[in-house]
Amino acid sequence: MDESDYTRTWHIDFKALRSKESMLKKIAAALEFPPHFGGNLDALYDCLTELKLKKGHRYALYLDELEHGPTGDAIHTVFADAREWWADAGVTLAVKRD
Repeated sequence: MDESDYTRTWHIDFKALRSKESMLKKIAAALEFPPHFGGNLDALYDCLTELKLKKGHRYALYLDELEHGPTGDAIHTVFADAREWWADAGVTLAVKRD
């Protein structure tokens, strides 16, 4: 993905984060989730699908150093589900995990 192709990009660095709680807090801060964010995977999906994204625009999320394992994979799945939700709404939300 070339960042210049997107209206907005976010980089979320998960380096050295191993607990689900710390990962979710990092995501919430990076994406400026509202105070009511519940700190679980259902709330993550809800907040991802409530982002103020505009139809016809392209956005990119880089999940830098997100671990491959149960927690990281579960979080990545939520991002993939949100990407599909946004695609149905006419918004491109690319998710890149390294």
